[in-house]
Amino acid sequence: MKFILLLSFLTLIIIFLGWKIWKKTKCNNYLFGFFLIYFWTLNGAWIFTIDQLTGAKGAEIGISYYRIFEKLFPVQLDNNYFLTILYYGIFIILIQTVIWALSSNNKKINSNKIKPINISIKAFLILTIGLIILDLFIIYPDIKESITQSQSLYFQLNDSTNKFLTIYQLISKIIAFTSVFSLIIYFLEKTDNFFTFQKDKISSIVVISCLIFVVLFFIFTGNKHDLLFSGIFGMLYMLRKITLNRIKNFVSFSFILLVLFISIDLSRGEQLFSSKNTLQINNQTEISDEPKEDIQTRFKHFFFHNEMFYAHFSMYGVLSKNVPITYAKSFNYLAHSMIPRSIISERPENIYQYYANEVNAKKGQGYTIHHATAWYLNFGILGILLSAILLGGIWALLNNLFFRSGFKNNFLKLFAILSPFLFVAFLPNLIRNGPEAFKGVFLESLLLPVLIVYIATLVKKKHIKTN
Repeated sequence: MKFILLLSFLTLIIIFLGWKIWKKTKCNNYLFGFFLIYFWTLNGAWIFTIDQLTGAKGAEIGISYYRIFEKLFPVQLDNNYFLTILYYGIFIILIQTVIWALSSNNKKINSNKIKPINISIKAFLILTIGLIILDLFIIYPDIKESITQSQSLYFQLNDSTNKFLTIYQLISKIIAFTSVFSLIIYFLEKTDNFFTFQKDKISSIVVISCLIFVVLFFIFTGNKHDLLFSGIFGMLYMLRKITLNRIKNFVSFSFILLVLFISIDLSRGEQLFSSKNTLQINNQTEISDEPKEDIQTRFKHFFFHNEMFYAHFSMYGVLSKNVPITYAKSFNYLAHSMIPRSIISERPENIYQYYANEVNAKKGQGYTIHHATAWYLNFGILGILLSAILLGGIWALLNNLFFRSGFKNNFLKLFAILSPFLFVAFLPNLIRNGPEAFKGVFLESLLLPVLIVYIATLVKKKHIKTN
């Protein structure tokens, strides 16, 4: 019962602070971000605690975290789990406290003073289709291998030795972002103050055609992580201001994403194409030791995915196994990662690898570590406090930048407009990684998307004044 009381107490504080921050800033992306952090941090605690207190009957509704105990470590409702919930709660509450202290009061942007940036949406979408073709060309050897070995392309890419795989992954991120960004600009053409484009029948045909190609591409490759980042960004940008039209577009956009995510989840373990000697679709079972599941079971697991438990349980594993603190191991790795492999090929162990080895995680499968756990392994309880202060501080500063006016340089203007939404969209990735992920925050989630949009503004450099 004490676990339920602790979770209830912490949740009430988190809700109260979220309301105070929204009342001060009127920024919807804070609320959305708090929801994402809570989902990956404490949502699993509710499910696990209630399931354990009611006799572990969750399997009947699709809960399947029990397999994690065999791969990582057993988890029980004991003092270590109580501390796990407490540390996670402190982590979230301190993030909110820092944001409340640093965030600016709500300032309404004067729409009459804004000059919307013109985007060539046709060039944007043509670029997307071109990148899809290039990405398929890069992974063509993996496609052939997956057909020959009768396994899904998704698992083939996970174990690929393709020397251009990093380029493929980078292009996939660009494809996801350009397609989503084009779609939201197309939806919000009449109501957006920041971007505009010349809308005609050809643009509509290009948008629909590109959307079909993008959907088929991501279902084929089984990649939903890049879509998650871009999809969250799109939803946040749509809800930047609440109007009836935006809500309708938001619902349509969210429905498209949900169908796409479910389609990817149901098909990523399937071999979509067969060689001449293979006459039926085969389930991929060689890579993973998970039992075969029918479509109905997989559909249930989509809503109770084990990814919400892997990161959540990491703090318990560290506490229960008394894993030693490393003192800045993550920052040693982060420093080495800035040096090209052509100069230094060997890199030190990162905090996730250290965690997996110390808890004796089963080899041959990837897991995740919670951001607070990773910082704890670096500096102990002080690390949890430092991580919350850093995350909350960066978030508040980016949000404050959004309300700054006077940027004449288009790149800086785009950075100020997009960065708060991009940062929140990256939270699911950041919260399930250690401090090493901050490299991805600045390069992959902030600079790269802003640079892409900036290039699109150069195709037809023209500012259109609002009435």
